[in-house]
Amino acid sequence: MTINDKIKNKLLKNYPILKEADNKDYITWMHPKPIFKPNNNIMWLFKVEINNKCLIEWFNDEFLSKPTDQRGSETDTDMTSPKRKNWIRCFFSELENLQTSSYVFSFSNQWEDSYLSNGGHRINFTARFLNPQETIQNIDFDLEFTFINIEGNEKPKTVNLKGCRNLLDVKKRVGIRNWNYLMDNSYHSVDLYYFEFETGDEARKYHSEVFLYSNDNLPKIDKIHSIWSTVNNFVRPVSDWYGFDNDSILPIFKEIWSKKKVYNESKPYKLMLRAFLFWKKGFASTDEDSLQEFVKNTPITENEKKDFLMDFTKALTLYKKQKELNSSRFSYNFTRMFEYFCQIMFILKRQRDWKENQYLMIGDEDAFVSGMDTAIKNLLTESTAAGEGKGTYHYDRSTSATEIGLLECVRKVLGKLILNNVIVERDPRRNIPKSEKELLPSECFILGVSVQQTDNEYHHIYKFYSQGGKSSIHNVVRCHKDVNQYIKDFETTSDAIKSMLNDKTWISKFSDEKLDYWKNGGMSDLIKKENDNTYLYQSDKMDLIELDTNDLNNSPHTYIDVKL
Repeated sequence: MTINDKIKNKLLKNYPILKEADNKDYITWMHPKPIFKPNNNIMWLFKVEINNKCLIEWFNDEFLSKPTDQRGSETDTDMTSPKRKNWIRCFFSELENLQTSSYVFSFSNQWEDSYLSNGGHRINFTARFLNPQETIQNIDFDLEFTFINIEGNEKPKTVNLKGCRNLLDVKKRVGIRNWNYLMDNSYHSVDLYYFEFETGDEARKYHSEVFLYSNDNLPKIDKIHSIWSTVNNFVRPVSDWYGFDNDSILPIFKEIWSKKKVYNESKPYKLMLRAFLFWKKGFASTDEDSLQEFVKNTPITENEKKDFLMDFTKALTLYKKQKELNSSRFSYNFTRMFEYFCQIMFILKRQRDWKENQYLMIGDEDAFVSGMDTAIKNLLTESTAAGEGKGTYHYDRSTSATEIGLLECVRKVLGKLILNNVIVERDPRRNIPKSEKELLPSECFILGVSVQQTDNEYHHIYKFYSQGGKSSIHNVVRCHKDVNQYIKDFETTSDAIKSMLNDKTWISKFSDEKLDYWKNGGMSDLIKKENDNTYLYQSDKMDLIELDTNDLNNSPHTYIDVKL
């Protein structure tokens, strides 16, 4: 017995349903071709023909089914008239042996039954068309069908099926005996793969390769979705149609899109994949070739999964608020949502290399959402006035799938947010160094009294650190720890001191000289400096705001041009 016979016999032994069909001569076998893979794995390809009636029985009995990494069939749902018309033409063309391509079935020692790797749309439609309970057999267009007339002279006969409203009408128009003969004697070519692999992961990986090159007609994103990989096994369950059906979809996705159609089109999946690539790699191309490479070859950790989901959910939650405020500027457009995610990652990003977030919101989330809306409005207005050509915000948004386009898009938005006082850049130094601390007077700047070492703290007096204040000797003073804690409840140092000066307990803690200072010009000087942007960290950049991308990749720092 040859190795080919052994493989065929193994298949027939492992799958009794195949053996039954083989015994009924429903399968015509060709010699298999071995395809060798790493780690002593091997897959076999049989070129076969299988009786169509047998195929439909297998499909209805769920012996043939799609794995979860393949998109559902568009013929699953009720079809519009143009789609129904096309699929009916396809069905009768195949009955005339005008087959477009072979079906692809995949068997393995690593899964039960057979995966329907290619042909799902066609087999599903055929099963529905042959079901008398269905209502898709209405043929309201000219459709000539030619077949061998068994009921007559056994020569070719052509009928026009226009006007048939159900399966029984079709049978009668063709002739009952002719129809039964067609069903009993029509066969379809099938590429039958058998994966004999050591592990399920390896079998699924190479099965996804078979799916890729046997489904060239599919949209690229659906082929990317089919790849068996660590990235896909993380992203798919929370963003695709299978996750929608099994209620594992991200809650924020369910809030935004409650219908399955958008998941069938892989749009939330693609959005999340692009966002994850940016989150991992920073400013890089996110076109579909880049997404495919990212999906196939990127390792990820459990902590990365957790942190990304938190960041992604936060960004989309904010975007949802943006849409509620202004749906024309913030529609659920997937490209705009991706750009927004990238912008938010520079404002709210979960730290990996940075000790602190690079940018800070000045107000609360509602103020930020309003400020972002105004910033986008400003950018669009300016872009229109400039002709929307290269260098404008319109142009940058149109090229945001490229590294440069995305970078320019993010730069312009962050620059406008800074200019409009919606966000500020944070000083990477949380405090002044020891050498500068030693230059400060030994008393508390606020109270004017000596500070013991155990009570010693430092305060960003004119611009708080949380407001983007610089950590320098010009903006940081020594103060008593009780004072520093008290000031944290106020928006400015001057507000805190005014409150202290109206409190008998606090007044008793000031030196006479400091009380006199605050009451006679000191307060006015403090307020003037609190309103001076010189004490912001970003003012050191001479109208250039640094966009630190080193946390996301190894690119040099870039700068945003703004006028402060």
